[in-house]
Amino acid sequence: MAPKDANRSRRRAVRRGFAGGVAVVAAFGAGLAWLAVPPLGGAAESEPAPRPKPLERIVRRLGPEAFGVQPPAGRFSVVQVNDQAREVVASPARISIAHERGVLFRDGVARVPVKLPPEVASFPDSSFELSLIHVPFEIELDEKTLDGFETKGRFKRRESAWRLERDPKDPSAATLVLLPGSEKGKGQLILRLDALGPVPSSLTSEPFELPRNGVLELGWAATPQAAGGAAPLAFRAMLDCGEGGGEGEGEGEGEREGEGEGEGEGEGEREGEGEGEGEGEGGGEGEGEPLVLHEDTVDTKADGFARWRDATVNLPTIAKPCRLALEAKRDGAPATAGAVWAIPRVLAPVPAAQARDDWNIVLIDLDTLRADHLSGFGYPRETSPHIDAELIGKGTSFLDVSTSFPRTDVSHLSLFTSLWAAAQPTQGRLAAEHPVKTLAEAVRDAGLETAAFTENALVGGPFGFWFGYDEFTEHPYETDKRGKAVFADGIRWVREHADRRFFLFLHTYKVHDPWLYAPEYAKLFTRPDDWEKLDPRIPADQRKNVDDYDRTIREADDMVGEFLAELDRTGLAARTLVVLFSDHGEAFGEHKVLSHGLAYHQEQLRIPLVLRGPGIAPGARTEVPASIVDVAPTLLDLIGAPPLPLGQGTSLRPVLEGGTLPADRPLYFKWLNPNGSGVRYGRWKFIRNDVGHELFDLEQDPKESEPQRKGPARPQDAELLDRHGRESTALRESLLEKSHQGSTAPPIVNDRMQKALEALGYVD
Repeated sequence: MAPKDANRSRRRAVRRGFAGGVAVVAAFGAGLAWLAVPPLGGAAESEPAPRPKPLERIVRRLGPEAFGVQPPAGRFSVVQVNDQAREVVASPARISIAHERGVLFRDGVARVPVKLPPEVASFPDSSFELSLIHVPFEIELDEKTLDGFETKGRFKRRESAWRLERDPKDPSAATLVLLPGSEKGKGQLILRLDALGPVPSSLTSEPFELPRNGVLELGWAATPQAAGGAAPLAFRAMLDCGEGGGEGEGEGEGEREGEGEGEGEGEGEREGEGEGEGEGEGGGEGEGEPLVLHEDTVDTKADGFARWRDATVNLPTIAKPCRLALEAKRDGAPATAGAVWAIPRVLAPVPAAQARDDWNIVLIDLDTLRADHLSGFGYPRETSPHIDAELIGKGTSFLDVSTSFPRTDVSHLSLFTSLWAAAQPTQGRLAAEHPVKTLAEAVRDAGLETAAFTENALVGGPFGFWFGYDEFTEHPYETDKRGKAVFADGIRWVREHADRRFFLFLHTYKVHDPWLYAPEYAKLFTRPDDWEKLDPRIPADQRKNVDDYDRTIREADDMVGEFLAELDRTGLAARTLVVLFSDHGEAFGEHKVLSHGLAYHQEQLRIPLVLRGPGIAPGARTEVPASIVDVAPTLLDLIGAPPLPLGQGTSLRPVLEGGTLPADRPLYFKWLNPNGSGVRYGRWKFIRNDVGHELFDLEQDPKESEPQRKGPARPQDAELLDRHGRESTALRESLLEKSHQGSTAPPIVNDRMQKALEALGYVD
């Protein structure tokens, strides 16, 4: 979906946020010293920011409950079409057909007899999905070992090299035939065969009020289930207001344009999005006939048909409630496979007096960025001039922030759920069945438009990170181009949403191993005397890696700078809260450990956290210890939204207002050791694992070179971890018990995500 021009808007809406902003931090808060950031040069002068367009607000999302649909797992269902996933009104039910272990290849082929239930026996082959886990052993394994492969692994969807051979005499009998794929016919397979059930071809909402000058946003798609049909899929959205249809016209204020091809009628110019017409006038096609809002046909024989399509249409001015009807047909008959509708959104203009407090939120996540490698945090190399000038210099920096787990999936789940690693129902994964609300779901419910652009792998939708987003886009992992598509999408998205209130999440692996960068960055950080100022603990054979790591930070910094400049150009900077952070750090041998996830030292645990926006004190720094689990409570507090029901973090708003938090507040963490856990409180950092314990005094020994290991652990340290372990276990078991399945099957990833996981070193 491409805009007609750079300034085209796709009206989004808002719910009123935190009134009055946050008080400016004083030079010295209560019991807290603030250090002013010195002026930072290098920022280019820009033209005066344009005045943002008048805002529109989401007054209602017509979710599944509005259409009488009960999502199977209790939260909005998500459907992914090509790169993008969206929450939908109704999705195909996943029906389990077979779950087999120990499947071996014989003579270059594997054959598995399956029994098809009567309700799926007539399904076309395109309705079946095969996914598998490769086990690299051909010997017979016990159930416990196979359980380990399954619960700790991930199923990979098999895109090709398999088929169903059906028995023409018995509709319930079939044979699943597999040819070797990436496993090359060696080892054994754990496999799942599922069928995707039908979806309703016709959906009608409950009655709802139409706001004056209202807008309706629609999204629809033909999924791969629809491939190969002889006739195109016909989508239609209609408004049923009872006898006589609607009276009056949709009114607009000035120019209101949508995207794509189509027309919108009514006062002011409002163009529909997508293909077809979006009519804005009231009145039906005849007495008592529903008003057709939008129609579209999708040729499922064409290459690239599987994509989301959009339309923005005017709503008529009608004084009585109306119903929205959505239908999909093929060759005049109901289409029960391959047609899905995204959750429709109803929007209305925001009075100017209310728009002042309508903040946006942008989360910029530079995966694997160590806090101590930002030049604005004191690093000797100039790795981050844009971040230093535009965020650190204009915002508030938290200098002592820890992750909950030095690995991408677990730490991000802590970010979005505010749960410590030990309390997550499944570490690093959130299933639809888990009764845990996410930050994205919370801001969506507060009326913000939500979008995410990421580079799949461990922050991919199948691991649960797509819940709560109107749009969740996973870019293919491209080793040498990481970050470019993500930030390009971010720039496009804020242009299109300049008149909406939004929550935008941008995530890139640009700073993650392998450290590759554009050629122009190769000339940076080549001075031999650099290493006279850098960490002498880093072995000589790792210094090139550090040089490359720093170059990727500099390239990521340029991408961040370009995005922030777009916020200025669109006039959004004044009402946008920008949050820069990372999920974990990276080790280069400081403690004889490389990479991340494998140990508990500060080079892996310490992350940056900088906030800039309305009411946030510019140039302020605080040493108050904080954690990644505090981010969600802070953002929800700042916009006046309810906290996450199960969140274990603490809002940092008091610190932003010049106060403080208890210096000895316990901050917990884990790493890739099943029996390892740690706690940071005040100056102390205590860890315990299979072989003993260590205690660090970070005030006297910030580089953790003198661990205290002798003798028994101090009672206060052991009690903190013991209590946290008991509470976390109880919460985790409660969440699993309340979920529909008790335990959740591993996620299913596609071939592209599998390649990304391999490139990043998360799988062999």
